[in-house]
Amino acid sequence: MHGDTGVEMTEHGGYPPPGHAYPPPGQAYPPPGPAYPPPGQVAPGHPTATVPGAAPAFAPGAAPAVGPPAAPGWAMPVLHKPGIVALRPLGLGDVMDGSIKAIRRNPGATLGLSAVILLACLIPSAVISALVTMVSLPSPDNTSTMGSLGTLPASLVESLFAWLATGLLSGLLAQVIGEAVLGRRTTMGRTWSSTRRRLLPILGARLLVDLAIVVPTLLVVGVALLLALNVNAGTGLVVGVVTGLPCVAGSIWLSTRTALAAPAIVLEGVGVRPALWRSFALTRGVFWRTFGIILLVSVIAAVAGSMLSVPFSLVGVVGMAATGDNLQSGLVMVVIASHLGKIVSGTLTTPFVAGVVGLLYIDRRIRLEGLDVTLIRAAAADAAGRRG
Repeated sequence: MHGDTGVEMTEHGGYPPPGHAYPPPGQAYPPPGPAYPPPGQVAPGHPTATVPGAAPAFAPGAAPAVGPPAAPGWAMPVLHKPGIVALRPLGLGDVMDGSIKAIRRNPGATLGLSAVILLACLIPSAVISALVTMVSLPSPDNTSTMGSLGTLPASLVESLFAWLATGLLSGLLAQVIGEAVLGRRTTMGRTWSSTRRRLLPILGARLLVDLAIVVPTLLVVGVALLLALNVNAGTGLVVGVVTGLPCVAGSIWLSTRTALAAPAIVLEGVGVRPALWRSFALTRGVFWRTFGIILLVSVIAAVAGSMLSVPFSLVGVVGMAATGDNLQSGLVMVVIASHLGKIVSGTLTTPFVAGVVGLLYIDRRIRLEGLDVTLIRAAAADAAGRRG
């Protein structure tokens, strides 16, 4: 099996098989086999050239037939790591470290692209939110209760545009991860040109999943409120809890099982429905592992984003205090500061989460489909092209 060192152990634990442990009396030990292939070659058992007409590295079912088995010897297999991760099954540390390396090696295609997408989405959001806030509070003399509810419409607008931005980035950044795994550096322009035709399917898949989560939740909340208002609060609460818990569990299950749809859309070039089924297939049997890793990195990103947003929140509070009794101006300051904080925090945290999800997709294909063989082949072809 694959271990953390990338070495493939034999049934004898990595040692020579019985009958080869000791040479005959009076003879020297046989020389060990080569630990690494000669310069310009890849390890035995892996193809060394691209076959004309072969499928792209990430095309579904694109695992090539390997060559003849390696000659017997005592050598350990080569650990192939052309890019940000070793081409073997990945652990938690591998996916987190690989995501950070992808950002460091491609800052323009990760941080730069995130900043551009977030600015393009959240600047209009800030303008609309400010207008909604002023319309919802037409008079400067509104009560404090109205003031506490004054930013709710703006928050809904901000959430909608943030959803749009993160949905787009989940696909755009999967392309960067796919290139980084092969050791290729990319730019913002090349990433955009490679993925812009996949943006509508990405948003379509995300919209379908979110509607499947939101619609039942709204129905449960609506029924609970109606019962609370027309019968009694206790009945509404009981019904809300009894029907709400399955909704929460179903939402967690569905979002986890479809988490790999965006990388499949971008890296395999499939449509919405095939990508969702693909994600279901890749996450079969590993729900808790997938859920745990995504939850962990999401919590890390949320904590880091909150810390990055603190200065902007303080600016909004100070600005609101400086406006005195003018509640409209104060709330507009809070809304603008909130958008600025989300742009800064999202620029730094969204690539990390998207990178982890992209590497989880690659890990599942390595484990299920032998994608590492295909990627080694593609990396070898890249190296041969650079030498040529």
